[in-house]
Amino acid sequence: MGTWPDVRNRLNRLLRGWSTYFGYGSRLPAYRAVDNHVYERVRNFLTRRHKVARRGSPRFSDDYAFGDGGVLPLPRVHPRPTPGAEL
Repeated sequence: MGTWPDVRNRLNRLLRGWSTYFGYGSRLPAYRAVDNHVYERVRNFLTRRHKVARRGSPRFSDDYAFGDGGVLPLPRVHPRPTPGAEL
């Protein structure tokens, strides 16, 4: 339970590592599931931290979490394969 920038930076390091380790095969469905889970946990963390009464507060939308909040969405972390790299 550190400051938001500390928590966000640690989360982003974990997400980068996860996306690199599991970067083979069909990733998009898995990345979407992880992004949805990460968003729910980030929103829960921020609503508790800011003492917002509603859990589904529009103050911490997914646009905020993955935009101004600075959390990396996984589909944008992992680069696309280079043309001709598929076997």
